[in-house]
Amino acid sequence: DAADELYARGRIAYLRGSLDEAKNCFEKLLRTDRTDTDATFQLGRIYRQMGENRMAERLFRQCKQLPGGGKWSEEIKKYLEENKD
Repeated sequence: DAADELYARGRIAYLRGSLDEAKNCFEKLLRTDRTDTDATFQLGRIYRQMGENRMAERLFRQCKQLPGGGKWSEEIKKYLEENKD
């Protein structure tokens, strides 16, 4: 399926350190399915690595609210606690 291939491409790009390429993959996925929990979480991780903490936090909070977002709750909780003002 095209969405799975795009997700895999995004993950590989992320792991290679190609954050812009990974970001583009996950943003494209979210344009087709705004409720894609995995893409939302991965995009939050990318923004976090890029130093855009406000956007990362917004995406992590959005991910928690999505159906299936609970699977990322521990990682999200850790991130939000690490980045309290």
